[in-house]
Amino acid sequence: QGSGHHTSESKPQITITPNGGGGSSLNVQATSIAANGTLAFTLPSSATTGGAHTISAATGTYYQIPATSDKGSGYVPGVTPAVTVSRDGNAVSGVGGSATAGADGKIDLTFTGNAGNSPVIVEIASGPPAWGEGINSIAVNSAGTGYAVNDVITLSGGSGNGATAKVATVGGSGEILTAAVTAGGSGYATAPNLTIEPIQQVLPAPSLITVAAVIASNEQHSPASRTIDWSGMSGVQGDAGATQSNNKNHMWAPGNKTSWIQWDFGSVQDIGRMLLWQYNEKDGQTNQSDRSIKNARLEYSVEGGNWTDFSSSAPNWTQSTGQSNDTTTVDVTDLNFRA
Repeated sequence: QGSGHHTSESKPQITITPNGGGGSSLNVQATSIAANGTLAFTLPSSATTGGAHTISAATGTYYQIPATSDKGSGYVPGVTPAVTVSRDGNAVSGVGGSATAGADGKIDLTFTGNAGNSPVIVEIASGPPAWGEGINSIAVNSAGTGYAVNDVITLSGGSGNGATAKVATVGGSGEILTAAVTAGGSGYATAPNLTIEPIQQVLPAPSLITVAAVIASNEQHSPASRTIDWSGMSGVQGDAGATQSNNKNHMWAPGNKTSWIQWDFGSVQDIGRMLLWQYNEKDGQTNQSDRSIKNARLEYSVEGGNWTDFSSSAPNWTQSTGQSNDTTTVDVTDLNFRA
């Protein structure tokens, strides 16, 4: 019977009073207090008088502040601001509160401890606001070097999501001059962290030579066309910082020491640089990167009949790692011929 009592307090006295004033009141002790705050007691075997009676319990001594919901507004969903319970300017000993912001930005509260029977003040700390406008702009404080226009800027943290950005303009050394927000996102409470990784050293589109055809002496795992279709590669074609997969179906493998592969540009082109990603297979748990090319002869021809060797322009042929996101390349630079 009843409600609002607490299991930690003394069992209250129950008074049974006949209605209408006739007869005498009887008092009994509650036998237990349930976890839900109700009382149990036993009716006396002898009644004071017939008719209706009023049953009442003595006021309890434990005053727990009831839970409450949807207080305040504008909090970031999921934040847990501090709760203070005070009386006459002092914290109420033994009383605690817990606050959590719901999806609507309003606070739900629960309490523990005995707050006593006089008024208290409950205060919720201010939380960071849930910005509705998202990210509007990015200021460049440290320009760095070696970046390119359209390098992707990743935004993380700040309690928000959905914002994207890119490098808008760069200086002569690749230093970032301005950044552009491509999507503002929403829900950011603090400034997010910005990263540009990896730096996408994209070759200018006009300098990329389109291969008209490719043939090879063998195509053991996959066709020779895998060398030009950007299979298993990150980023956009022409990104010198791109990474490659370790799936053998994404690359061409020389079968033996006499294997060859030939690229046909379809017309005579000016050649200034050639970038080759090493063979980088991992078959299950077995690393097959030892199948990387150890050395190779590089030749070019204008008409496909007379060939000129330019192998000395190539640096050492470094073995790949066999891991995904490998960046092992043979970068043949400072070339100056037509083929």
